[in-house]
Amino acid sequence: MSSKRLTNLLMGIVAILLLANLLRPAFEPTTAFAENHGNEEAVSMTGTGSTAWVLKGNKVYYIKFEQQYESIRIYGPEELER
Repeated sequence: MSSKRLTNLLMGIVAILLLANLLRPAFEPTTAFAENHGNEEAVSMTGTGSTAWVLKGNKVYYIKFEQQYESIRIYGPEELER
């Protein structure tokens, strides 16, 4: 193999690697960020299995996931005494 052909082959390999390095971030999962809307109430969510509870301010919501998460029922809000 001549040196010119070897140089062209190595330059082609470098070009492919550089292109792969540029395209890789487009196929990786990224972190989603929520917009900051100022002074809104803090929300907490917890749950196990097919149920969850959401606490927003002094209100509680009960959420039930049914039939393999095909339907979601939300009960509430119910106010908590402070």
